[in-house]
Amino acid sequence: MDPITITIGFIAIFVGFNSVKVVNQGEEALVASFGKYKRRLAPGLNVVTPVIDAVVARRSLKEQVLDIPPQECITRDNVKLTADAVVYWRIIDLVKAHYRVRISSTP
Repeated sequence: MDPITITIGFIAIFVGFNSVKVVNQGEEALVASFGKYKRRLAPGLNVVTPVIDAVVARRSLKEQVLDIPPQECITRDNVKLTADAVVYWRIIDLVKAHYRVRISSTP
C-alpha cells in the first residue's frame, strides 16, 4: 500500500470519529460554529462538522441540590441562631443559562 493512501485513510477515520458526539439521557449540549451559537444537541447520537463546530457546553437538565452549610448569626437583641438552607434548581433552557447570564460585580 502507498503511504499517502494510508495517511489519508487515518485522517478520514480520525475525522469520522470526531464528527460523532454522544449526548447522554438527561443532558443537553450546545454547539458553536467559530465561537457563535449554532444549535443544541439532543440526547442520543449527533453529528457535527469536526473542524468548524465545537461542543461548548454540556450540562445536566436534571434537578440538582446545593446544600448551604449552617451559619451562626446574632440578632439585634443578642439572640444566637443558626440558619441552614437547601437550594434546588433545574436548567430549563440551556441556551439562556449559558449565553444570557450576566455576572455583575456591583450589588
